Amino acid sequence: MGSSNTKSGKLGFSNAIRYLNDLSINPIGAVFSSSLGRTMDAQIFKNWYNSGNFNGIMAWFCSKNKNGVPFLVFEKMPTKFDYMRLSDSRAMSLIPNSDDLVYSTHGFSRGMNGQGYNFEWYLRRQRNYVDPITFSGDRQVVSKWIQNFREIESLNSYYSVPHGYLENDNGGKNYFEIFLFNQSREVKYIRYFFGFDPLLKNDKIRFFLVPVDADGFNIINDSQSVDGVESANFLQYSWPPKPTGTDE
Repeated sequence: MGSSNTKSGKLGFSNAIRYLNDLSINPIGAVFSSSLGRTMDAQIFKNWYNSGNFNGIMAWFCSKNKNGVPFLVFEKMPTKFDYMRLSDSRAMSLIPNSDDLVYSTHGFSRGMNGQGYNFEWYLRRQRNYVDPITFSGDRQVVSKWIQNFREIESLNSYYSVPHGYLENDNGGKNYFEIFLFNQSREVKYIRYFFGFDPLLKNDKIRFFLVPVDADGFNIINDSQSVDGVESANFLQYSWPPKPTGTDE
């Protein structure tokens, strides 16, 4: 599956902005006009991490209706997942293995009108005004939602598989420990964003996770610089590999 085994890890602030801007000016941005992403309670991810058999998270691309609003359903992965052992057709047809599935209906959107937007300002100022409610999913229902996403024809040429695996450990780098527990402020929520990378041949539709503090603000690490803009310990999915703009 794929031509490279180089995985993506952290995503810098400037590249996150680029993903969002490229989505906003692409015609497929209209598909995400009512939900650029969603906010979730971080405690669920922390509980998964502390469970003792945590090897990352699978994010399933879903829609509750055909040609509906895309969103992600997350599944805890108790064992390490390896795309390289799968054929392309098998990877495309994957469905959840368990009922340990969660998703949020607390969505948000900005700038998906083809005109672009000041996403640097948005990432710095975005805030929760209500606590997000996280729902549990049934694998049979979620499998239908994945199929609905696959039937959004305007997106079909921009991804190779309707999911992405966020690996926990990659060469001794424990991504989720850093992401969940070693930020400058306590991580109360997790926010995910969809994005777009026009430089890729496949898998142009991206997503990334952002840590959020108790006041609902995105946590941005101002101690480093990437292209003159502050970096952040944002996570993007590790498979399929390898997007441009990976900061590791």
